[in-house]
Amino acid sequence: MRIELRQIERSFLRGRTAVPGLRSTSLIIQPGEFVVILGPSGSGKSTLMNIMGLLDQPTAGALLLDDADCAKLDRNSLALIRNRRIGLVFQSYHLLARQTVVDNVELPLTYAGVRRAERRRRALEAIERVKLGHRSHHLPALLSGGEQQRAAIARAIVSNPDVLLADEPTGALDSATGREIVGVLLALNREGRTVIMVTHDETLAGYASRIVTMHDGVVMSDVVRDGGRDQRREAVR
Repeated sequence: MRIELRQIERSFLRGRTAVPGLRSTSLIIQPGEFVVILGPSGSGKSTLMNIMGLLDQPTAGALLLDDADCAKLDRNSLALIRNRRIGLVFQSYHLLARQTVVDNVELPLTYAGVRRAERRRRALEAIERVKLGHRSHHLPALLSGGEQQRAAIARAIVSNPDVLLADEPTGALDSATGREIVGVLLALNREGRTVIMVTHDETLAGYASRIVTMHDGVVMSDVVRDGGRDQRREAVR
């Protein structure tokens, strides 16, 4: 799925004052890229991810998915795209504490109306893909942080989405476990899936084929890494 942002702006009301979160941001992400969106806290990177993931709407500008203007789609159409074509991974995992790993991973398929036997088959397959099969019937409290994040990734990919959006997926993990999680994302990218990872950790940028750097709601740089050589794109503002 091709993602295009045209002059996206997003502001938030604090009292009676509109505070900008994104300022006239334009970006095109092609299918199959591994993009790291890099920036400090408050730079607008998570706001950008929420808009691309259809969790939030821009104040101005246009978001196009495969050339379809999301502003012209109704709520049900957007929910369908989010459920079937976009996988979301967060720093805090968002696993249901009283549900086993396999039950958590099944959730997107439950919302999609997939029959129970098919849900279970696909969920177990997704769990195996992130090398967590030995923990499939455990509750989240019995898992390490890295295992919980693997479960969250399995849930994100169980619908076989085109795009995987990961917001600080290693933020709550030690560095070694964080590298393992990035390895999982890289493997999914090698299968042809677009991966967009939001992070403040500059050491993770080296894994990406493209690095978009943000500051104060603005794209400051956009660098494509080609065979070890960096090719800088002009940041459109």
